[in-house]
Amino acid sequence: MFLAAASLVVAAAILQWSAFAEEKLPKLYVVDRSVGKDDLYYCSVNIPSDVPVETIGLILKDRQDKKVGEALLGTIDTSATEKMATFFLNHELVKRSVVIVAIYPLDDDRHKQIKFIVGDEPAVLKKDGKTVQVKIE
Repeated sequence: MFLAAASLVVAAAILQWSAFAEEKLPKLYVVDRSVGKDDLYYCSVNIPSDVPVETIGLILKDRQDKKVGEALLGTIDTSATEKMATFFLNHELVKRSVVIVAIYPLDDDRHKQIKFIVGDEPAVLKKDGKTVQVKIE
């Protein structure tokens, strides 16, 4: 099951790779597995290996926008050119939860915080044997 979700993430990455590669910034991918047996959304933050990450924070919010938790995420190297942080969210948390990625040290001119609202990103879904992007409802 994890391999199926990972293959959908790869498919999503291929769909958006050219813009991502040019910008050299982190990108959030969401795989909709809500109709499967685990009813979860598989999420990954993909980051070019040469972009230094200070922190990756996950702020869990329910659909009423109430903060219900937070976590710091770690990364793993997935290739010589990319690293990623992964997490799973259920239907209640996927719409409003926030990921904040701080890149470059604070004293570096390139320092910035990149904020993703998970529910604003399109989700990748396998439908009728095809990989499609869907809006998270």
